[in-house]
Amino acid sequence: DGQPLEDVRSEREQEIITDFITRHVRTLTANPELAIHASLAGGRKTMGFYLGYALSLFGREQDRLSHVLVSDPFESNHEFYYPPPQPQVLFTRENKPISTADARLELASIPFVRMRDSISPTLVSGAESFGAIVTATQRSLAPPKLTIYRDRNRIECGNVTVEMPPILYAFYRWLAERSLRLGAPTSFVRFTDPVHQEFLEVYRQTVSSMADDYEQLKTQQEQAGFDKEIFEQKKSKVNGLLKKALRLDAERYLITGNGKRPQTRFGIDLAADCIRLV
Repeated sequence: DGQPLEDVRSEREQEIITDFITRHVRTLTANPELAIHASLAGGRKTMGFYLGYALSLFGREQDRLSHVLVSDPFESNHEFYYPPPQPQVLFTRENKPISTADARLELASIPFVRMRDSISPTLVSGAESFGAIVTATQRSLAPPKLTIYRDRNRIECGNVTVEMPPILYAFYRWLAERSLRLGAPTSFVRFTDPVHQEFLEVYRQTVSSMADDYEQLKTQQEQAGFDKEIFEQKKSKVNGLLKKALRLDAERYLITGNGKRPQTRFGIDLAADCIRLV
């Protein structure tokens, strides 16, 4: 609420500091002119952990992570912070005198995995909480799994169910079946390709050949094939439903383009073994 935290003692306070660290590191790494040197020394252990984790998520090649190593018995001595200009005598728990002149400090570099280029650009540039980022990243590390239910006008992306209107469901299922049959990106199509009969057949299975909508669409496409505007509209609406339902995990399941304009082709960029028809 805009007030400083006195400490990190509760789960809620931990959540607040975690999201703050995440936002701060994400903001700093958005500036290519900056180089971050993050130190894990001092503070609560959870703060150091989340700082290192945030740097692993967003850190770039120029960013560094380190820790200060302090020799015994100074590391565990509560009176010792850093060697003072004039040596001082401190006492251990056993009441043994020690001189700060004997303390040895080392700045140790900590290697870390930079995942920035491996996670969704939406996570890198967005404003999601740390928990949401971890969940989405974990999902992205697992292989995608698309299930198409032939008789229910719905699909499952991973464990998330997405309901669709019949026309959009048929459009997505048609592209998914092409990926399953031909493999991506060979399965990708342009609206000018003579493939409208494939789509019509999937739509007929979805709504039955007796439906008025099917007859109208059949007449229209038999005369002119796919209309560019209608093709783009269906693609956009399907992707909108997927983004709304899947949020950060939508990217792998979207209808995407391949190739440069005006030769761009569209499809679902999933391997055949990631798609299942039920």
